[in-house]
Amino acid sequence: MKTESELNFVVSTERIREIVDDIRSEFEHSLSYRKNRVHILMTSSTTLPLGLKCDEYVIRESLTTLLRNAVDALGGGPGVVRIGLRASAAYLSISVEDNGRGISFENERLSLRELRKDLEAMGARLDLQSRLGVGSRNSILLRRLDSTPSQFRTLSRQDDFRYRNPSSQLG
Repeated sequence: MKTESELNFVVSTERIREIVDDIRSEFEHSLSYRKNRVHILMTSSTTLPLGLKCDEYVIRESLTTLLRNAVDALGGGPGVVRIGLRASAAYLSISVEDNGRGISFENERLSLRELRKDLEAMGARLDLQSRLGVGSRNSILLRRLDSTPSQFRTLSRQDDFRYRNPSSQLG
């Protein structure tokens, strides 16, 4: 793992979109996900930051882990997983939302603990929100290059990541 000062910068919003779309496509084309009728949808805000402080490899691994967990939470049945890209003044959020069984944070998966550690090592955050029997919304928060570290550190979980029922968004 690289230290925060040795990070490769992903300076293009387009590159982040490409990474997300590549991973989404890999999941959609996987035979097991097609067989279970899992649909992965992507939404994006129109204005995204130009520069982000992150390591591309960690982003790929993190998003893959969140998607795998979301699909697994559907329990082998049909369902929809949503990936969203959204910007604020301090960060870009890559969120993965499902209407699966939810996770108990007392029993947080080892993969999520490792993911949190890797993201924090590069100056990013992992925001986990879940309700048992309802679903989860988990977000990777990447600091914008044009934000200050103090803006990013002082984010409250309640800033704009209030949990909403993912199943209410599914049609």
